Amino acid sequence: MNVDRRNVKAHANCPSDDSGSDSEENLRVSRSLKTFEQVFDEDGELVVKWPSVCKVIPERIKHVKGLPNKIEMFYDPNGKETQIQPIGEEYGVTVYNHDLKCDANYFSRSILEEKFKQKFKVDKDPIPKDIQEDSLLFESRFESGNLTKAIRITDTYYELRLRPDLYTSRHCQWFYFRIKNMKADVEYRFSFVNFGKPDSQYSVGMKPVMYSEMEAERSGIGWMRAGTEMTYFREQQLEDSDKPRKYIMSFVIQFPHDNDTVYLSHCYPYRYSDLIEDLNN
Repeated sequence: MNVDRRNVKAHANCPSDDSGSDSEENLRVSRSLKTFEQVFDEDGELVVKWPSVCKVIPERIKHVKGLPNKIEMFYDPNGKETQIQPIGEEYGVTVYNHDLKCDANYFSRSILEEKFKQKFKVDKDPIPKDIQEDSLLFESRFESGNLTKAIRITDTYYELRLRPDLYTSRHCQWFYFRIKNMKADVEYRFSFVNFGKPDSQYSVGMKPVMYSEMEAERSGIGWMRAGTEMTYFREQQLEDSDKPRKYIMSFVIQFPHDNDTVYLSHCYPYRYSDLIEDLNN
């Protein structure tokens, strides 16, 4: 799961964690929330508990921790980067749709991972059955994943919409999701169309991080910076619309291998389960 813990209000049995700015929204936590000892299986693997609102795939996502042995440079913006306004489903085709619904605006209870696996079979598949064979295949139903919708505009251009951090209504800057069925050396363009911050390091060339399973197996290197033509800009205000304008981050990326399994993220993911396993070791 991805939750904004930078400004957490103290409740009964809940320590405060106030390291964010006053402008950010508070994480809402149930007053009856309690802590419990972590559960491990017979092999010593952490049994993860998930917020009850989450839907997760059965497989556990793991990454090697090797990093490139060279400095990874920012992209150098030239002011000529393409800035495409959102087009949406009117002109595109939805190829991934996982709209997570929260009945409450605060964390109330969790469910063991095994129970999620049991109920997984009845969950609606976010990938449509009639998806085209050459379409990228997206997935984010795993820990810290938060892609909620992917719309294919052209063969190589996708609009992506992210879920705000759990139990907040507007904090949306993190992303982490999986991609399959790509072609190597093809330039794909991705546009995240619902960022909330008015400014970002992407505007000065910061690159997202990419993890290629094939590359990790061959070289032992996991996450690396990837992408070019990064641009960050505000969407245009529509006539007769009183909705606040979102911000868009758009970039171009080439994948290193055909039919690889690749993960893209805002930064190197360090998940709750990673922390618990590191402490356990």
